Amino acid sequence: MLGVLGLVCRWLSPGASNWLEEPMMSNMTVVVPARIIDCIREGIDAVAGDVAEAIDQAASRAELFGARDRLGGVCALLDCVERVSWEDGSGVKLDVSEHGAALKAVIDG
Repeated sequence: MLGVLGLVCRWLSPGASNWLEEPMMSNMTVVVPARIIDCIREGIDAVAGDVAEAIDQAASRAELFGARDRLGGVCALLDCVERVSWEDGSGVKLDVSEHGAALKAVIDG
């Protein structure tokens, strides 16, 4: 299963010589296969917990607003994947510019 997640992460940076670089293209989409949606949901739960902890422990307004922005991204990603089940077999199409950072955080765990 992790092999598929690694491929999804690589899709987040097409055209980059290594997948930690910024993507060279904008307005890209990636299709997350339905068979890994449950794994993505589990990752979202973990990242949401990390973000909630960061909000509780924020020492400055900048940290609080940064965590709040991350929470917004994770919630938007959850809205997208919540509509799909692995039985559907269709997967979900995500806009990388909108959901790429949250999806990468979920995959990186």
